[in-house]
Amino acid sequence: MEHTQRPCHVVDGATLAPLLAEAGAARGETRWQAEGHRVRLVVRPLLPHERTCAELD
Repeated sequence: MEHTQRPCHVVDGATLAPLLAEAGAARGETRWQAEGHRVRLVVRPLLPHERTCAELD
């Protein structure tokens, strides 16, 4: 499987609760889309030494 992009978004504050609600209600057959493309959603907390997406690589 080819991965052409790996966008990253750090979410906190007011946008965190709705995201967790949607992700928590998701099932194996849930399909996520962003800008017309099917995507895989990976939700995880940042580790103590991580503050931005640049620190994930």
